[in-house]
Amino acid sequence: ILDHCFDESYIRQLVAEKSPEKANAKRPIRLAVIQLGTYDGTIYNARQVVDKIGHLCDYIFFDSAWVGYEQFIPMMKDCSPLLLE
Repeated sequence: ILDHCFDESYIRQLVAEKSPEKANAKRPIRLAVIQLGTYDGTIYNARQVVDKIGHLCDYIFFDSAWVGYEQFIPMMKDCSPLLLE
C-alpha cells in the first residue's frame, strides 16, 4: 500500500476539499469502495486496508471482480476480506 494513499491526514485533507464540516469527524467517510484486485494484477491486503482506514469509515466495500479466489490459495488468504474477523 502506498503510504500517502491511506494516510489519515491525506484522507482528511481530501475530505476537507469536498466537505469541510466532515474533515474532523471521527468517521468522515460513510463508505469506502476499494478495488481489491486490479486488471493488471495488483492485489491489496484487505487486513492492511482495514487497519489503515477502518477507523475513518462506517463501511468498507471490497470490489473483488478481478479476484475472489484469494481465500482458497494459502499464500494469498491474508488478502481476502472474506476471512477478516
